[in-house]
Amino acid sequence: TTRGLYYQRAGIEKEEAFAGKWAQPRDHHPEDGIMKLYYTKYPSVLSGEGGSSEDSILANVVGEITDWGWGWYHDAGDWDAYVHHTEVPFFLLAAYEMAPQNFGDSELNIPESGNGVPDILDEAAWLINYFRRNQQASGGIAGGRANSDFNKKPDASPSYEDDRPWYVSGEDPHTSYLFAGLVTQYAYCLELAGITDSTSMLLAEARAAYQWAGSNLDIAPDVKVKGATLADLQMYAAANLFKISGETSYQDEFIALNRVTSAVTSLSGGDYNQTKAIWSYITAPDHPGIDAALKTLLSQASIKYAINDFVDPAKKRSGRMGYSWNRPAVVGSTTTPVSIAPMYAWYVATGEQKQEFLDYMQTTADFFLGNNPLNTSWITGLGDRHPERLLHLDSRYDKNDLDEYVPGLVPYGPLRHGDHFKGEDADGPHDADFAKIRSY
Repeated sequence: TTRGLYYQRAGIEKEEAFAGKWAQPRDHHPEDGIMKLYYTKYPSVLSGEGGSSEDSILANVVGEITDWGWGWYHDAGDWDAYVHHTEVPFFLLAAYEMAPQNFGDSELNIPESGNGVPDILDEAAWLINYFRRNQQASGGIAGGRANSDFNKKPDASPSYEDDRPWYVSGEDPHTSYLFAGLVTQYAYCLELAGITDSTSMLLAEARAAYQWAGSNLDIAPDVKVKGATLADLQMYAAANLFKISGETSYQDEFIALNRVTSAVTSLSGGDYNQTKAIWSYITAPDHPGIDAALKTLLSQASIKYAINDFVDPAKKRSGRMGYSWNRPAVVGSTTTPVSIAPMYAWYVATGEQKQEFLDYMQTTADFFLGNNPLNTSWITGLGDRHPERLLHLDSRYDKNDLDEYVPGLVPYGPLRHGDHFKGEDADGPHDADFAKIRSY
């Protein structure tokens, strides 16, 4: 699946040397003259799906851009960019940080292979570099959203033929804090790989984004990203700035925002999500001045969180797959393992408990790789039985007329729609009509 991310990159040619029979021309790059890219000051976190934000986006257009704003990841089955895609580099960086000895250069056959950097870090850098290009003179980060949703031309073409105008969103504190956290997390992983020559530059970019965000907290202050409040995102950035620099002023800001005050307090709740921030802190080196007691407490809370959210549900399920017991079979929960919490818990746990986390991550992976009622590996191109028809436009409309989808893609699987999750009378999967509207 990490190799599959290469096919989701926007703004580059997929060369045959790396893409094989799925090679295709460059897409969504303003220098090619096929589409135009515009910068709008309207922030990404207020830009909804479809055409819901059309008037606001167009009213705040600054002008056309050509030298930045390109190079995101295609979203799901279409091509737009979301701030939520920051999950991709976070997961890749987390995997590397857990076991750097397991990753090396030239493993994935991507354009960066052979540059002396582990390939998993090169792939993580793809989206980070997109945001680096989008950093404004103010320090703020633009481009948390790039879309052309309200242009009515259908997407019945490959990405490289899309000639609609596209709009890159303006700076917002949410994207800026996420960038500050990611780029310092990336710098820390590079140092683990023995690469230190870019640390000062990346740290300077992170500081600028962090400072700009702190001066613009009035932009969409109540909007959450993946359940994380603006304060939670600041906490994540502060944790990683402390992690890479050792400056206790960032630890002070982290502590001031922390809501996990005991070993049994959940890392996330109805009005907060501090998972990334806390995971970043418990994996920090023991800098002079680190709050060792707090690090121990948060490590214990991370273990408890992973037990509640992953291990205990896995023990109750016949397939021994771990994910939240209360999550219905929708939006990827039956096709995509979410093993990030037990990864961090494994990292800080010891003895039999450490092995238990590893065991249930393995049985969870087994479920999604074929040990499920459909005997299906939920990754295109992997195994005897795998997804063959999914919403991926560059596979459907490829120039070689192939009857095979690019490898490494994971579909959502059952996907919720309709009103069965809305309103006080919503019954979710218990609704009598629920099964009638499931989509695959």
